[in-house]
Amino acid sequence: ITPPFAPSPFAPVLEKAYLPNAARIADEIRALLA
Repeated sequence: ITPPFAPSPFAPVLEKAYLPNAARIADEIRALLA
């Protein structure tokens, strides 16, 4: 099994899946403000 931080096409998806809701919401806000 590949850890979420390993380089792979699915890394961003896995990282989002493992992020807490608060961190994910903050990331979405930063993306909107970027």
